[in-house]
Amino acid sequence: MAKVDPLEKSCRPGVPVPGAPVPVTGVGAVSSFGRDAAALWSALLNLRSAAVPSPPSPRTLEPLGLAGLVKDPDAADTDGVDPRALRRLSRLSRHVVGSVASAFRSVRDRDRWDGEEGGALRDATAVVIGTSFGSSAYHFEYYEKLFRGGWKDASPLLFSESVMNAAAGHVSILWKLRGASLALIGGEEVGLAAIADALDRLRLGEARAVVAGGAEEYCDFVHAALRTAGLVSAEEGSPCSGSEAGTFFGEGAACIVAEANGSSSARASGGSAVLDPAPLAWLAGCGEARALDGAPSIAIAVESAVRQAVADAGAELSDVGLVVASGAGRSIDVLEAEGVSRALERSGGSRRAAILCTPKSALGEGFGFTSAAQAVVAVLALAEGIAPPSRPQADPQRLPRGLRALPTPARIEGPLALAVSVSSRGRAVAVAFRAER
Repeated sequence: MAKVDPLEKSCRPGVPVPGAPVPVTGVGAVSSFGRDAAALWSALLNLRSAAVPSPPSPRTLEPLGLAGLVKDPDAADTDGVDPRALRRLSRLSRHVVGSVASAFRSVRDRDRWDGEEGGALRDATAVVIGTSFGSSAYHFEYYEKLFRGGWKDASPLLFSESVMNAAAGHVSILWKLRGASLALIGGEEVGLAAIADALDRLRLGEARAVVAGGAEEYCDFVHAALRTAGLVSAEEGSPCSGSEAGTFFGEGAACIVAEANGSSSARASGGSAVLDPAPLAWLAGCGEARALDGAPSIAIAVESAVRQAVADAGAELSDVGLVVASGAGRSIDVLEAEGVSRALERSGGSRRAAILCTPKSALGEGFGFTSAAQAVVAVLALAEGIAPPSRPQADPQRLPRGLRALPTPARIEGPLALAVSVSSRGRAVAVAFRAER
């Protein structure tokens, strides 16, 4: 019998009851398509792909096929941050700083972050960044230099950039955010898991606002290792197609800014908190589960995570109009879709199939980056009221009941969007977002 650890939120002492949504006030991204979430969104709507030939390996590795690369990681469009502060940052940290800068640029009422009130908000703002490989390219380059030059090239100022929480620390320092500054380490789901962790922190009163997301940087060693392990391929993947090859390796960063209902940036109105201007969407619920015996129980783990997230949002399964899934052209795509389908089918009645969106088919498999980007896509889809098309078109015959993939943008029917990510290790995370309207 399949074994699943549901990681039920009700088992976490102190977690409040469901139904306490959190306003999402900003979204940001650095990707192959540009240095903000709008560029990523436009690329998805227009069925563009980030895939380009991977760069030559400085370590003379064999050509690794396609990759999704950020074209200008040194761009200085960083929301007033002094470019000189970025010179010694790793590629990963520059991706994260760029995505956070674009997220704050997208916040509709930035005055809340200024002055005395803004200082109090920054004092209680946490940063949570998920990554699988951290500053891997920087790490290898540092130790290669140390190997060649000896201890005289060792520097604590340079070493510190190679640790996993360096990017989160830079965000806290540059934007003067004095809450917790954390790095989550995990698999393909870790960027979305960071956003789920952020929701818990807001609800528990550990923060008044959060900057949460995920990032990865390109490294030829990591790319080669992922190719060998079968976690990425040399070409573009086709989600839910029956293929098991996967898709190309992608880099970048994505994040959201969310603020607790009880912060001074929100005011009570009719028993709920309202922001003026209105938020992009509401971070409403999350769920997590782990398949303990691999592939046989992945679908069950996904089903458990989805049901937890919807229940945590105080919503019904029939409210789900969009599912932003982690399909990337691997065998677990079908298991993920099956788990989502099982959960949605429990809503009963005659409901229109939810739209399935798979942004990794355009962005590549970017682990912390692309799982966080799934959340950004869910927020923007609710804000715009439309879902991006599938690229390439998923095989309708392989999609289970309750899900449909569309070749063109379509209106979302239902107030809830789910971002769902499952890792090759069997860990499933689901985060529910609710439309503002």
